[in-house]
Amino acid sequence: MARLIAHMATFPGRVEFAEDAARSIAVQVDEPRVVFNEFDGPPAWAGQVDNLVPIIPPSDTKDTGKFLPEVAPEDLVFLCDDDLDYTPGYVAQFLSQAEILGLEQNVLGLHGTIYRRVFGKLRSLRSRKQFHYAKGLDQPRYVDQLGTGTVLVRGANLPGFADMETSQKFVDVRFARLACERGLNMVAIARPSKILVLRGGREGSIYQTFTRQSPENVLAESRAFAGKHSKLGQVAGIK
Repeated sequence: MARLIAHMATFPGRVEFAEDAARSIAVQVDEPRVVFNEFDGPPAWAGQVDNLVPIIPPSDTKDTGKFLPEVAPEDLVFLCDDDLDYTPGYVAQFLSQAEILGLEQNVLGLHGTIYRRVFGKLRSLRSRKQFHYAKGLDQPRYVDQLGTGTVLVRGANLPGFADMETSQKFVDVRFARLACERGLNMVAIARPSKILVLRGGREGSIYQTFTRQSPENVLAESRAFAGKHSKLGQVAGIK
């Protein structure tokens, strides 16, 4: 039987939010794994979460840390952020959608983005339509990119750390590019109007402080997959 695994990365400045995030997802999966960047050892609360596996990396992996732990091909991996609280029913909603859609060729998530090309070219990462993680969605939709704080992916389809480690601050873009290259669909799942994820932390998001400036290297990776599929925005098919 497939194990339910959760991956999260954090650092000392967000440790109080990370505790809430880790506890909220830990009760819904078999094994939550938290990468503690810039820690000498795991904080005391980590030992109070019975199924939590703390990981101290040899160097600061930042947001790529959620791709550091190794997984088995059959594992069902939930990628999480340290500033989100995962409300009861979060995992169950994903598993119900996975039964409908399948995970062989699909990566599932809440926070979906479709980029808009202008005269055939993506000119800014701000040119986009979003299905926001905190809002309901009546039907699953194909998207260009998923926010990796709210994702379910088969272990066999999860990129390894070697593929992700150079994408600090733009892991969502790299994750989407690799999925596209491997022929995987990205799908924003159907979910109820009640919020499945609550924001915990209050720090400025990476999008606000970095991505929205459309750094050329990030834009170049986005152009490799953005808006290339005619089915984007359409209702995702049943397996």
